[in-house]
Amino acid sequence: MLTGLVFNANWPAFGVRTSTYHGDFVKGPSFRVQNLRLVSRTGPSGNQINYIVFSLVQRAGVIVKDGHFTNTYVPDESEPPKGGFEFYGGCTMIFDLDKLTLKYAISKPLLSPDKLRQRLREVDSKRIMRQHNYQTDEGLLSLSEQSLYFGTGLKNTSFNEPFAFLHRH
Repeated sequence: MLTGLVFNANWPAFGVRTSTYHGDFVKGPSFRVQNLRLVSRTGPSGNQINYIVFSLVQRAGVIVKDGHFTNTYVPDESEPPKGGFEFYGGCTMIFDLDKLTLKYAISKPLLSPDKLRQRLREVDSKRIMRQHNYQTDEGLLSLSEQSLYFGTGLKNTSFNEPFAFLHRH
């Protein structure tokens, strides 16, 4: 639950690809370590602080049809199925190296936190739909030149945004 990523034995059912490294390790779900950094600084009282900061990133293939999340697929090098796209999740962790403890865990999970609390494992369909709507602009009205400068720009908003043209694609 800490990372919200898929590390259980049933990773292909969640649309997560199998790791391509086949050395001495057992095959497992694919993920990557990103932005590994050592952080050393001196606090206001002269104390030394030593942290290690890194992110784990994982992607899953998901399918959206008729405005609803329907299924997962394991992404490969071929074209995704109709309505398919890659959904990303991740977790940034900050460890205190002096105390050997986890200080912070900031996650954007693949798995639904609500379902994990119920001891269920499902991809986060709410996040999938938000990402899908953002990537396909389904959440946006078609914007005219007039509305770019003086219109509301987005559905369900009642305010005028005179600088909406700055945010156009």
